Amino acid sequence: PWTAAPRRVNGSPVEALISLDDVDPVATSRFGGKACALAALRRAELPVPDGFVVPREVFASALQEAGLGP
Repeated sequence: PWTAAPRRVNGSPVEALISLDDVDPVATSRFGGKACALAALRRAELPVPDGFVVPREVFASALQEAGLGP
């Protein structure tokens, strides 16, 4: 398992790293199509390596804090 301190996004704590095993395969707006597809393949017990995803809201928040986002 991966560990990362939760980030605050709009005042609420959000996990910064999500295991592919915990990704909702239909939540493409939060995790992106590739992560969701990999999660679906893992749930089907196909040979997909362990992995993690950074949720969209965490990535956008980090870009904004760095002065790189809108």
